[in-house]
Amino acid sequence: MSKTIRAAKNGCNGAVHICVIRIYHVFDALGEVSMAELGAELDKDAFIRQRVSDENDVQQVKDMLVDWRLYEHGWLVSSDDEGRYRNNDLFYYKCQIGNYGLHKPEALNLLQAKN
Repeated sequence: MSKTIRAAKNGCNGAVHICVIRIYHVFDALGEVSMAELGAELDKDAFIRQRVSDENDVQQVKDMLVDWRLYEHGWLVSSDDEGRYRNNDLFYYKCQIGNYGLHKPEALNLLQAKN
């Protein structure tokens, strides 16, 4: 995995978040943040279960976040070893890439932000 990452931004150059947690992505060419700055990796499954009210919906949210890893100071979206993503819909939606900004992933409605 790359040692530098970049904060994800939307079409207006604004920061993007999921449940008030900043989103980052691997981008070697212009990486501006060290991986170490994200802190320790957290249990993504526990995070999802705490925020999804119906157990039947947990797998749908996991599928949406399949390429995402949760850390103390942010989400990291990264591809597999061959550079492929299994589900980039949420990342593209949050960053307003192409016409994805018009198509909110259904599973995003299942996550509840908690303070």
